[in-house]
Amino acid sequence: MHFGSKFVYVYDDSSSESEDELELFPSLPENKHESRKIDSNVIKIDFKNLQQHCHISSSIPNKCETCCSIAMNVILTERQWICKYCGTKNSLKSSDFQNPADDITYYVDKFENRKEIAQRDSKLNSNDNSLICFCIDISSSMNRIIDLSRSTVTRINALKEAVLQQVDYLLENKPNVRISLITFDTKVFYHSPISNSFISNIASKLNYSGERRLIDKELYDDKEKIIRIGKNLSLPPAVKRSHQGIKRTINNIFAFGQTALGPALLLGVSSCSKFSGSKIILCTDGIANIGMGSIENPAGESVSPNGFYEYVGLYAKDNGVSVSLLTVGEKSGIPHLGGVVAATNGTVKVVDPIDLGGEFRKIIDDRLIAINMKLTLFLPKQFYIRNYGCLKNKSNSVQTFNIGNIAQNQEYGIEFGIKEEVDRNSIGSEVDFQLVLNYSDRGGSRICRVFEKRLMTTKTREIAEEHSDLEVIAVNAMQQASRIQVFGQLHLARSRLFGQERFFNRQERWHSTEVSNTLSFAKQHVKQYLSELTVTKESQRNPEVQSDESAAKMYRTLIFNKTML
Repeated sequence: MHFGSKFVYVYDDSSSESEDELELFPSLPENKHESRKIDSNVIKIDFKNLQQHCHISSSIPNKCETCCSIAMNVILTERQWICKYCGTKNSLKSSDFQNPADDITYYVDKFENRKEIAQRDSKLNSNDNSLICFCIDISSSMNRIIDLSRSTVTRINALKEAVLQQVDYLLENKPNVRISLITFDTKVFYHSPISNSFISNIASKLNYSGERRLIDKELYDDKEKIIRIGKNLSLPPAVKRSHQGIKRTINNIFAFGQTALGPALLLGVSSCSKFSGSKIILCTDGIANIGMGSIENPAGESVSPNGFYEYVGLYAKDNGVSVSLLTVGEKSGIPHLGGVVAATNGTVKVVDPIDLGGEFRKIIDDRLIAINMKLTLFLPKQFYIRNYGCLKNKSNSVQTFNIGNIAQNQEYGIEFGIKEEVDRNSIGSEVDFQLVLNYSDRGGSRICRVFEKRLMTTKTREIAEEHSDLEVIAVNAMQQASRIQVFGQLHLARSRLFGQERFFNRQERWHSTEVSNTLSFAKQHVKQYLSELTVTKESQRNPEVQSDESAAKMYRTLIFNKTML
């Protein structure tokens, strides 16, 4: 848990907090643009810290009866403690309370000592049996020819070659990983590879590579039936036992027909839902135009997907499935499909077909470190969480975010402000913040990780800014702008980034040359994002008209996985 400054800035009533509400709720006339002055009241959660060992407790966490914060570094009086966040007096629930200082891990299901954890993690790394589902477009547009410097290749052949490379890579480096394959054109097929021994003994004579399950076209608009089919599909064997069948299947596919992307994606998510921590890599070059999730009809006319991708995103997140999207066409509907990626913390990118192999590899190697994470932040009772989308409840000092699966290089920014009715003199010289992360690790153990930090306060903006952490503030600035952009408020996103530029310009007088590189990095990234965030009258009314490149950048920034930026 990193903060935007060593000091919490306690701004006074004359500050522009009221303008914050005007800026973030789009009720202003179009010709009136107001924005509040950016401050350093920011928290960045760097999830790679989960991989660092800390104090481990076998006791039950002592939770506050009112707000559910966890007792850390508290003063005990006759086995009672007072919550720092709501003031409730609580009794200890466990006899072996250890009163941790700032960082502790509770294993919810069972206690494991440090040696057991290290042995289990080592075993998981060497025997990774996770599931990767390639969900690939084989519609007729994938026959389009790509001109190379000395030759030509079709999109479908570039895609097949890229998938084959991943099979070889996984066979050599992660032989216990399972690979499933879904192809979609007008038809949707689930391919279940058979074992290598069966191929060598019998199937080679018949050119047979495994079972294929065809989804009846009559089911393309029936979510429940497709989910039921996906859940009943058998898990594929490890790649070390199925690579020959996978390769044969890939070599035998060809491109034809329309794009039943929606039914294929839902089938992929449902088939992976029984294996928490699975990854789906969706690769397409066109617009979904048949079945649920269609963005165009077969005549090429735009249609509404009617919330289909929001439904799939939530379903995947609830089941611990990550969805990544790689597109190789000029228009593939990323403004719609990207919502699934953002909900599940995958990645989304428009790529040259020749570069598919490298992008596949990044997704495969981006190791998940937490599954089905729920993040709860406890603020001092005088403060509230100021993230866009949370502002309707300015009275709540506690907020829970359903984050989903977390990769090792992912970060999450949160802003906080002071409640309007609070007397600034009631805020002490020091305040506490607590972060509680509830998740499952890759071994299936349920974990509660707790961080707590105490900061000094100041009523002087210059002091807070002089001691600011520019990288923390830059990450949050881009994420907040992306959150606003997702809600379609492009003018507000630009206003936010302009304000951030002014903040960084003020930093040049405070910071020495030692941090000039960090300041340059922060300013460069914010300026680049601002230049890409173009606003037209049409895009302000309908944000879905933005290009695939712009939408992909927005969703990648929202997820903020450093490996994928």
